[in-house]
Amino acid sequence: AKNKVQLFSEVQGIFENSSRDFKPGVYYKKGEILLKLNSAEYFAGLQAQKSGLYNQIVGLLPDLQLDFPESLPNWKAYLAEFDMDKAIAPLPEPVSEKEKLFIAGRNIQTTWYNIKNLQVRLSKYTIYAPFSGILTEADVTPGTLVRAGQKLGEFISTTVFEMEVPVNMSLEKRLKVGKQVALHDLEKTTTWNGKVIRISGKVDPTSQTTKVFIQVSGEGLKEG
Repeated sequence: AKNKVQLFSEVQGIFENSSRDFKPGVYYKKGEILLKLNSAEYFAGLQAQKSGLYNQIVGLLPDLQLDFPESLPNWKAYLAEFDMDKAIAPLPEPVSEKEKLFIAGRNIQTTWYNIKNLQVRLSKYTIYAPFSGILTEADVTPGTLVRAGQKLGEFISTTVFEMEVPVNMSLEKRLKVGKQVALHDLEKTTTWNGKVIRISGKVDPTSQTTKVFIQVSGEGLKEG
């Protein structure tokens, strides 16, 4: 398969659910959930950080009103649109270098980047199908404790395949990248049209052959 993904977890959690049965041979459409790990504890931590940032900005308002009145509307508007259930929005741009230093001194930006980092990590608790295809390996089942770095399975696309063929050097001039070729099964009952997509620059000194990679698609083709 040209498109093949080894599935690994970057985070730890209980395997909660999947859009379909997480078993070899099961088909998933692009964008469907392959695995979802329980992230309740991590999500609660993220919400606590967001709440802390909100309170920090509220505490800024009196000082902004005195020292930076021209910036006060921007920060008030930011608080008005602050949504705990949505991804955090960029902070208002400072109107002066003095305001920038003032905001930095209150650790507002540090808190904001910490939250941004937590949001990115939270997204790793759900793995979506990067393309339409099938599972060829499934190493975990719902209810399993998944650890960071653990292999979860293998997912492939069944629409486009690559075939590696050793070709004699005498045919090198005839086989160029982009060349159309015909492939058939051992019984010569079925034929597929393929295309040369890569040619290795190395020659096997024993067999005097070079590797040619052919891209092919069609019914009846399988991984391996």
